Amino acid sequence: MCKKRIEKAAKLPGVSAATWNEDTQKLNLTYNNKKSTLEDIKKSIAHVGHDVENLRGDDKAYAELHECCLYPRLESSNALPAANVGNATSSA
Repeated sequence: MCKKRIEKAAKLPGVSAATWNEDTQKLNLTYNNKKSTLEDIKKSIAHVGHDVENLRGDDKAYAELHECCLYPRLESSNALPAANVGNATSSA
């Protein structure tokens, strides 16, 4: 569930590969930074409810996640809200 949601959210224009590793909790990306930025990809993942580095996922979307996808959240004071943000490989 989570893997598919995260990978789907990451598949913006220019993203040729997005693979979520459940064991390491890392997303491997290959993307063209002229079509999508890393910031855009992070925002898209946060929009579906998942915290990304210093970006807190959308609270409403998080509340609707299946219980197997719930995790300890970033503290609000330590993270930017999803609307305000900026290990991937980009290509031109």
